[in-house]
Amino acid sequence: MREFKDVKKRDVIRAFATIRLAMEEKCDRLTDWTDQGNALEQALSLRMEENVTKGLDFVERFLLGTREEVSEEGRS
Repeated sequence: MREFKDVKKRDVIRAFATIRLAMEEKCDRLTDWTDQGNALEQALSLRMEENVTKGLDFVERFLLGTREEVSEEGRS
């Protein structure tokens, strides 16, 4: 496993994109269901998008906070 300092923001975003794609593929399979299945697919897609967005926002804040800490240490 890589050290945190070696992880690039694009790697984190790429990982989230891969997870999202896999979840979307699962949601696509639900479209073969009845109207109830389609309603479930819509609810899952909305919830998934909310969770991915929250996750990316958290990661971005975390990475920005880490950069600020590193630059503050460099000034000391």
